[in-house]
Amino acid sequence: MSEAKMDGVDMGGIDLLLDVPLQVSVELGRRKLTVAEVLKLGPGAVVELSKPSGEALDVYVNDRLVARGEAVMVGERYGIRISAILPARERMGQLSDSGEGQQ
Repeated sequence: MSEAKMDGVDMGGIDLLLDVPLQVSVELGRRKLTVAEVLKLGPGAVVELSKPSGEALDVYVNDRLVARGEAVMVGERYGIRISAILPARERMGQLSDSGEGQQ
């Protein structure tokens, strides 16, 4: 019996994990601020982020980068249209990373 594979990664037995909840987040950009700058923030303050407008947004699942996409409106809420998925080997390789150096 042949087990399913995705991009060369063995996917056999994955059905056991299909009900596991995952945290999905989308990063618009980053910015380092000093304590003084944070204390000056108030209603109406604008914090400029590192990512230029129009650039693909990063999609993380459980703090691991898995895809990129663009922001869209879905009714009254924001959504993300996925434009690229990291190759499965790259995503699986992140599982063994210690997490050091992540921002």
